[in-house]
Amino acid sequence: PRLVVSNGGYTLMASSHLALTDAADGVENIEQLITDNFEQVDQAMNGGLTHTDTVTFSLTAAEFTSEFIHTLTGSTAGQITLNVPASRRVFAVRNSTGNAVLVQVTGGGGAGVLIRDGELKILLSDATDILETRPPRYRIIDHHQVAAPGNSQKIYEEVLTRNYTLPSGATGSQGYANTTATSAATVDILKNGSSVGTVNFASATAVATFTVSPAATFVAGDRIGLQGQTTADATLADFLVALRLLETD
Repeated sequence: PRLVVSNGGYTLMASSHLALTDAADGVENIEQLITDNFEQVDQAMNGGLTHTDTVTFSLTAAEFTSEFIHTLTGSTAGQITLNVPASRRVFAVRNSTGNAVLVQVTGGGGAGVLIRDGELKILLSDATDILETRPPRYRIIDHHQVAAPGNSQKIYEEVLTRNYTLPSGATGSQGYANTTATSAATVDILKNGSSVGTVNFASATAVATFTVSPAATFVAGDRIGLQGQTTADATLADFLVALRLLETD
């Protein structure tokens, strides 16, 4: 709130984001009104509510503006959707439901944020999208291939436990060959056994380049792998590949 003093009078103007009380000139107990409103601000910054989940439910405007942390409890058969009002607000959601929770703006049409069971996230609503207030999290898939791969040999594979994106061009990924290729050689990047891009080793060149277009998305349970080309290069060996994946949930 803003307290305006003019010609000995007072005007306490309400916040545009919190449901605070206005006070016009002449209010006798302005000190108490200020105290009450700052208590509301404290509640909005530190207070919280616990909600027993349903599959889809919405916070009221009063719940959204007057409480900071919203804890979801209970259990349903699948993912839960939590809708929040279309207004600007920093808030937190703690998920104790046993299922994933998707937080989104009611009628906003923008992006939501998925919160896994057991997680607490601090979020920002810009009245259209829900944004996370943490830096991006990356997973590095790191492989050192010592021996020269055989024809079409799968040299690496693992199953993923979270959702990831390998961006277009494999931005942030690296590759290096200690024993370089005689001719241009490639290593396929696999998603569930199918190629989604390549690691490229030019002839007699140690540093690799990457070809990924469009971005490759992976969900928990997908497999990511590396596989040598159909006819193996005569000399390519002792090479390293580090793929940087962006975590998306």
